[in-house]
Amino acid sequence: MDAYRHIALCFSLIGAALLLISPIAAQDTGSIAPFETVEGEIGAGESQEWTFTAADGEVLSFVAESDDTLDPVMTLSNSSGTLISNDDYQYPDNPSAILEAVTMPRNDTYTLTITGFNDTEGSYTLTMYEGFANPDFVETGEWQSPSEELVIEAAEDQTALVISGIAQRGIAFTNIEAAATDLYLEVPVLEMSGRNTWVAGLAFRGSDSDRYYLYEVDERGQWRFLLHEDGQDQVIRDWLTHPAIIAGESSFRLAVLMRGSGFDFFYNSVYMGHLTDDTLDDGDQIGLVIETSNALDSETIGRFDHPRMTTPLEEAAVPQQIITSSASFTVQELQRRGLIPAEGQMRLTVSESFVTLNQPGVNKILLGGGETFADFAIGTTISWQIQGTEDPAGCGLVLRASGENDYLLAYVDQTGAYGVSSRSGDQFAPGIFGENATLAASDTHNLLLVLADDQLHYYIDGTLVGSLEDSAEAGEIGNAAINFEPAATSCQFNNTWLWAW
Repeated sequence: MDAYRHIALCFSLIGAALLLISPIAAQDTGSIAPFETVEGEIGAGESQEWTFTAADGEVLSFVAESDDTLDPVMTLSNSSGTLISNDDYQYPDNPSAILEAVTMPRNDTYTLTITGFNDTEGSYTLTMYEGFANPDFVETGEWQSPSEELVIEAAEDQTALVISGIAQRGIAFTNIEAAATDLYLEVPVLEMSGRNTWVAGLAFRGSDSDRYYLYEVDERGQWRFLLHEDGQDQVIRDWLTHPAIIAGESSFRLAVLMRGSGFDFFYNSVYMGHLTDDTLDDGDQIGLVIETSNALDSETIGRFDHPRMTTPLEEAAVPQQIITSSASFTVQELQRRGLIPAEGQMRLTVSESFVTLNQPGVNKILLGGGETFADFAIGTTISWQIQGTEDPAGCGLVLRASGENDYLLAYVDQTGAYGVSSRSGDQFAPGIFGENATLAASDTHNLLLVLADDQLHYYIDGTLVGSLEDSAEAGEIGNAAINFEPAATSCQFNNTWLWAW
């Protein structure tokens, strides 16, 4: 096992550097809101805090930039003080600190702390965005409609739509500069009114005004998702109530976050649900939507503020931290941050499993009944009891298993060492190896591995500890106990899950 013990050190310099940052007391506190830019300045060893409230499931991005000598670092915490994320961005090519498409885990007041890496100092600007980190604001005043019944009144600060008749739909379309597959689109609805009930919505990925997706809410407190194509509506999700939508509420915000064939829907920043459809993969039209009821003398009036749009950064770095919680929340976080595609399904869930080992080596138990997987994300929470040695012993996950002694092993041990290594016969090939003394302070850890696009990313307790090229060959998965010397090692695995596509 000596060769296995000494596999190559291969974790990012950024991650290592962040571990060296010492705690700094905050000097100033302010508040920040979405699409708002604030300015700050810190001296060596100082920090500043910015607070904001966010809803469970809301997606936010943060950009801290400095033209000064400051190299900013951001730390995101919740009201309990728990560290959620801490990223740098492509340093030294880009000293900006960026957190993109982070999912807020609960309704809470959050704190974003700005510090200077390695005691750097200077001024900075901080912007918080809904959705992604690249803003692209839509100009109003150029709205057009294929319907002669729709009246459009566009002013500098808002757009009003009016339509009358039985079950009439009116859409005011405008073109965005480029067809974006991945984007966040939000529109504030200033006021809805009319005779009988009303419907308001957003159209997106449109082309020729007759092919588009449609996200709508109505006066009764319901929402739905449609595909309109060749003059026909296809219901992807029919009218459904949600506690966040208050019946009769006439002022609200609608938003949709798109990642490939996946769509996340929001109402006043509250997450409504996730749906997938791959019919329309692009389209350069977006639209403001109103509808009348199926009743005589119906009329609907809607007033809309400027739509707001954000897109992902073109050269975003692999996130240094991922918020890990339940399997469904973690998958959602991975999708929104671009690590895995929107499509897929939960292929395996094991609430509890155990592996023991009393001699040097690896003892593995395969899961999944012989099923093999190629591209997937897998997570588990491990805990161990180790007796009879102070030498390395620990627990891990087996991946890409194709035989008794042919597999990939991701592990962490009680000394704080961790790694990913490929076994073929009796040989372990170098892959990822690192040591972090803080890991030795606990016998419980969360392991997360993402294997996609010929890359493997390994996270321990939500922190990226290494990445490497991956063969993408299909294989079985399982749990493992590891001893480098004789020991009585017992590994418990809770909530092991696998999402594949």
